[in-house]
Amino acid sequence: MSPPGGRCPCWCGSEKLEHPALGMVTSDASPIKFSDSVTADWKTAPLLGEDNRYVYMELLGMTEGELFSYIEKGVIG
Repeated sequence: MSPPGGRCPCWCGSEKLEHPALGMVTSDASPIKFSDSVTADWKTAPLLGEDNRYVYMELLGMTEGELFSYIEKGVIG
């Protein structure tokens, strides 16, 4: 059974996002809206391993050589 107007009164909208593996997908929008705020640029969740270089080198301080060594050994995929 659909509510009047076809949508639930608590429906907060949706965002269309381009996913690298799935193509165009629809995601729920944030239910929190502030009158003076600009909607942030939405992006899909990263693919498995997509942010490895950033995490290991930028956040954890690993050198490129160390990262490459662990990738070669199969420690990091």
